[in-house]
Amino acid sequence: MKEITTYILALAMPLLLAFHPPLIKIDWSNLSDVSFEDKYYEEFDQYLPYPTFGQSVKDLEDKEVQISGYIIPIEPERYILSQNPFASCFFCGGAGPETVLELELTSYDKTYYTDQYLSFKGILKLNIEDIDKLNYLLQSAEEVEE
Repeated sequence: MKEITTYILALAMPLLLAFHPPLIKIDWSNLSDVSFEDKYYEEFDQYLPYPTFGQSVKDLEDKEVQISGYIIPIEPERYILSQNPFASCFFCGGAGPETVLELELTSYDKTYYTDQYLSFKGILKLNIEDIDKLNYLLQSAEEVEE
């Protein structure tokens, strides 16, 4: 009986992985394959950094990833995950826009605080269209225990 179960699992595993691919653990270096050039936006009457994503980052798009970083609350129900703590993040320090991502959480029942170091999993999206959002979005994001 054990051999049959093992055989069935061996046959089913590729199908299971196809429907639920494995979680990819990344760090901030994985998101550094991007360059920026200033682009003029008439509606804001200013130049803003416009991203060109490298192939290694494009390969992560639409994949379920896990990443750790520092929480930066922006407004109620809007959180940023940063490679750096608040004092040296993209908004306040000298880091680039590739060091932050926007969390689109599945639930906003929990409150997060500045500089909490946490891990999240979700679907990585690359954003070049919506200038009200960051270049990296983590959709369906959930906190995970390390």
